[in-house]
Amino acid sequence: MKKSKLYLILAIEAVIVAVIYIIAKNASYSGASLISFPFGFIGDMLRRLSLRGGVFNILAIVVYALVCICPIIVLISAKEKSVARPENVVLLLLSPIMFFCMYVAINPQFSMFRLSSAESVVRSVAAITIDSLILLYLVLRLVRTVRNSDKSTLYKCLKVLMIFVAVIIVAAFSINVIGKNVYALPKSEDGYAFWGLTLKAVFDGANLLLTLRIALWTVKLIDTLSNDSEDLRVVTETLCSLSRVSLILCAVSSVMLNIFNVLFIDRLNNIEAHLYIPITEIGFALIILLLTRLLIENKNLREDNELFI
Repeated sequence: MKKSKLYLILAIEAVIVAVIYIIAKNASYSGASLISFPFGFIGDMLRRLSLRGGVFNILAIVVYALVCICPIIVLISAKEKSVARPENVVLLLLSPIMFFCMYVAINPQFSMFRLSSAESVVRSVAAITIDSLILLYLVLRLVRTVRNSDKSTLYKCLKVLMIFVAVIIVAAFSINVIGKNVYALPKSEDGYAFWGLTLKAVFDGANLLLTLRIALWTVKLIDTLSNDSEDLRVVTETLCSLSRVSLILCAVSSVMLNIFNVLFIDRLNNIEAHLYIPITEIGFALIILLLTRLLIENKNLREDNELFI
């Protein structure tokens, strides 16, 4: 995938995720409903459709059936020789489980859950159950692919995983920096709360954007490694520098925001009191920093050996 095309896809994703989050908030969806995306939203949509009756009810049933047989369609289209493989067994189990869980997502007042006080919680549990099975399938498929792959395929797997990480980072940016603050900042009742939220948004945004840049440079590093390019040292050193800057920025921003919270804790009554420590960003930057340093040292050692020979 070309770099410009990837950037365009990530930009479109950022806008779509932010819009969905803001619409969901304005429609009074709870946090439980938001984490059940996409199957919780599909269930809610099908429920609204079926309640209109007539042809809409038939359409809802058809869509419900099509969504639930998707795992079987994937299994058939893959033309797997052995259905007994663990990932294929998960696909076979996923379809009937989806029929049940999607029914619960469409009808959260199902008699089995009549004691539940929140429809959004029931819908979220059903949707996340489907998500966990899909994740299990992807993990099993990835394990098999990695075990049976050559060097070039492993590089492709690494590249896909890193692009997926970039997609997750963009989604986190859209929700935590754009979506939440568009919704929360206008409701700030005093200046201290406003500046607290603004500082957090700025630090969150800076840390996530720098982490995204690291992920994209890691994609470039993988391309460089797979092509045995002479730019390996330049790309590796750039990525190493970015990781160092990211680690320092994460640590400094954490200290600054938490000091602000301590100084004005009695004035920040309308926001949640919580520690601001960007563990995920720090962990990711630290891993990339160590890996790039290993690559640099390995290349230095190889060059020294070549000179000696």
